[in-house]
Amino acid sequence: MSESNKLVFKINVAQIEKRREWRQQLEERIARQQLEKGNLSEFATKAIKSSLERGEPCAYYGAIGGAYDNIFHPTPNGLIFKVKNSVSGDEIDLTDFDTVGDVVAAVISDIEYTTLLGW
Repeated sequence: MSESNKLVFKINVAQIEKRREWRQQLEERIARQQLEKGNLSEFATKAIKSSLERGEPCAYYGAIGGAYDNIFHPTPNGLIFKVKNSVSGDEIDLTDFDTVGDVVAAVISDIEYTTLLGW
């Protein structure tokens, strides 16, 4: 991938920490709801209970997980950054126009870049 044909999205450490805190609270809520409903396999039930006991809540989203979408929207003012749980619909806006990110969060590939140019 050439340097000119990629988009790099950077976020800052404060955004990462806010995302982590939000996700942990959300995971605890969803995990407890899943246990209350009781529609899980024995394996998933044990895994969720264990995660709650460790203080690292982890809800069950299937074999590959994948419940979270990082949403990046470049604007003239800076990068809009949101995270959404695609299962529950919960979303947090982590946009910070005042701070330049120093952690690479995503890179758009040549194919994705070409598709974006076609729009």
